[in-house]
Amino acid sequence: MEKLQTITIKEFKDIINTLLKSINLIQPSKDDLKKARTKDTKNRKYNSKLIEELGGQEVFDNLSNNEKAKFNKTLRKPRFEEATHYKYHNIRMDRIRSLQSFFLHGASGIGKSQAVAQVAEDNNFAFIDVRLPTIDPVDLRGIPVPNKEKGVAEWLPAGFLPQSTPAGSLGGIILLDELNSSPPSVQAAAYQLTLDKKVGEYKVPDGWLIFAAGNRAIDRGVTYNIPKPLANRFTHFEIVHDVPQWLTWARDNRLDPFVISFISLGFSRQGTKITQSYLHNFDAESPSLAYATPRSWEFVSNLQPLRDVNIKAYFAAVRGTVGKEAGGMFETFVMHKNDLPNPKDVLEGKPFDMPEEIDSQFVMISMLIETINQHFSLDYVNNFVKSFLAQFESTPRADIAILGAKELLARFSTGSKEDRIIDNSPEFLQFCMRNAKAIRGFEY
Repeated sequence: MEKLQTITIKEFKDIINTLLKSINLIQPSKDDLKKARTKDTKNRKYNSKLIEELGGQEVFDNLSNNEKAKFNKTLRKPRFEEATHYKYHNIRMDRIRSLQSFFLHGASGIGKSQAVAQVAEDNNFAFIDVRLPTIDPVDLRGIPVPNKEKGVAEWLPAGFLPQSTPAGSLGGIILLDELNSSPPSVQAAAYQLTLDKKVGEYKVPDGWLIFAAGNRAIDRGVTYNIPKPLANRFTHFEIVHDVPQWLTWARDNRLDPFVISFISLGFSRQGTKITQSYLHNFDAESPSLAYATPRSWEFVSNLQPLRDVNIKAYFAAVRGTVGKEAGGMFETFVMHKNDLPNPKDVLEGKPFDMPEEIDSQFVMISMLIETINQHFSLDYVNNFVKSFLAQFESTPRADIAILGAKELLARFSTGSKEDRIIDNSPEFLQFCMRNAKAIRGFEY
């Protein structure tokens, strides 16, 4: 089978957001609205003149209903501005209707469904996730209800399918989740829904897109071959995980700092190959039911309150979530971390004992940078350089100092924080300039 085009979640979101943004930018021009408002103003003046000729507003109000109806026919309706907006609204709906559907393939837990939900949220679209393996074909088509007056049966559509676009939303996305895990009979109904934007008597409302997601056949899940005509209705991507992107998402969503530090440490030290076993270690050949995925690490983050109450139960729950291998590595990391100096003490310039073990030094980098990220302070940045990085600079272990500087730059690569660090922290700026050759890509 030909390999699918692989993209990260961020790349997928960029594609869809760009397409939808271009559609949402379809708005009437200022000139169009100016002309429409000018016409509406003229019509209002014309109507006022007719009412004055009638004898004024009081005379009009005293007319009978029949007389009012007859007189209203002579008035001009000032709706040119409304009609202009409606015209462009219809253009946007046509563009959304013509936009192709997308099918996201990927390993279990990689974040396919969440990616589509995020796209919907980014664009103020409503979102409906339909888990196809849990429904029958009749669920999509609806339930036959007798119409005694017409002597026929009419189909009552399923309640989980949208009937309209919610107020305040610009459109909507229906996700046909686990499409290739649903039986052929359900796929047939999904084919009609995707192809014709309707199934039976149900019609997808204007402004709604249809996406699909499914696991890969190589992952040994329950999958069925997708008919070629149905497959041809989609643009297909295979979602792959990207550690830096996931770390950015995890920080933005305030996941457990221990989880973030653990994944970040593995990526910084070992590179993406080893990090696969940290962030995502799914193996179709393994009999283990628990394994590490971006989704399962989010579950581990939710276990954080248990850590301070019952550490033994906490680590058992972690291993049950991400598997024994990744869970054991994480346990060692957490227990090791507890024996290290308090990161706030280090960043406040207080004396501390530098651990001799290299592993502990790498863990400290992660701890210190996470603390700076959560409690940002230029004093913390300066002390990070003076109290920590300076102890390794110009020594055989200078790679630790370079890694720490790279991590700090990467953490604040966007927004205004990086500018404040570079411009207002002379300690860090001077360190980066002294080691610009080793810190690849650093320019000032």
